[in-house]
Amino acid sequence: MATHRPALPLLPPILLAGCAFSGGPVGSLPPPAKPSEAGTLIIYRDQSPVGIFGTLRVTLDGKPLYRLGMGQSHRVRLDSGEYLLGYSIGLNDCGGVVNIRSGQTERVRLAPNCMMHRD
Repeated sequence: MATHRPALPLLPPILLAGCAFSGGPVGSLPPPAKPSEAGTLIIYRDQSPVGIFGTLRVTLDGKPLYRLGMGQSHRVRLDSGEYLLGYSIGLNDCGGVVNIRSGQTERVRLAPNCMMHRD
């Protein structure tokens, strides 16, 4: 007769792995004042295994915006101008300026080591 070991020891790693892929909005921004002249900011998280058990917490001009899990992205329409894009994961607090131009799309890939790659 075979004995079965309970799957309980597998539960914590499965739950922690889920944290790396769960993201979503944590705040909202007002709509652009002039939608016809707005630009688009697309942010996406690098697929790096660094920080695999956490989400990137993203802010725009200091306001909470989104949590990004591994491989996730978020798109937001903004008025033209400069914005401070910040994000954190674990002990790393990162940030930089993004310039949004009317009718254009700015793509930024965020890495857990504080590198912001413009694509």
